[in-house]
Amino acid sequence: MYDFEKFEDIPAWQEAREMVNLVYQYTAEGAWALDDVLRHEVRESAIGVLTKIANGYGKDDAIEFRKMVSSSRGLIFVVKTLLYVAVDQEFLDQNGFDRISAALESTLRLIDLLASQLKRGSSRRRE
Repeated sequence: MYDFEKFEDIPAWQEAREMVNLVYQYTAEGAWALDDVLRHEVRESAIGVLTKIANGYGKDDAIEFRKMVSSSRGLIFVVKTLLYVAVDQEFLDQNGFDRISAALESTLRLIDLLASQLKRGSSRRRE
């Protein structure tokens, strides 16, 4: 049904995976590592971006895939909001904020591209 043979081939998923790794790197350091609530929330939201793309792909239904991609898009903004909380609490410096934000923006662009492909029906899985 989609141009991708497996979900791991989806560029948005690949970029989201890199973003998750960056989130884990920063949340494992300093005072942020000691804040169980914020650390959990940002990690869970970042992982959600990744898993919703995979889950949508696995639905094998274009409408469901689009819904999951849209949901993953929303989680990008949740992660970004949590980054502001981390900065306000002095858990994250400007460099860390900028690095994760850039990864979020890159992931968002690829999610938007995927969503537009799904809307046009041009992303079909090879059967």
